[in-house]
Amino acid sequence: MYVCAGKIVNPIGAGDTVGAVFVAAVLHGWEVPAAFVIALAAGTASCLKVKGSSFTMSDVETIHKGIIMREIQAGSAATASTPRPNSSL
Repeated sequence: MYVCAGKIVNPIGAGDTVGAVFVAAVLHGWEVPAAFVIALAAGTASCLKVKGSSFTMSDVETIHKGIIMREIQAGSAATASTPRPNSSL
């Protein structure tokens, strides 16, 4: 998985953000891979602000578009697929 977002300002609370967004997405019916990707985008976005665990949905959406997840299966080449949610939080 590759994530490129910009300059990291404050990573405090990023893990909490990932956990909270992941749980919220799953509880709203998202598939686990899509929930993980949006949670990772939110956690990354929270690192771009001085205030810990603070982010904008605009930042999350921008970062989300840039995340590439590759599924690797034993004995085969990696295939690119980034799950995209079909519902919002």
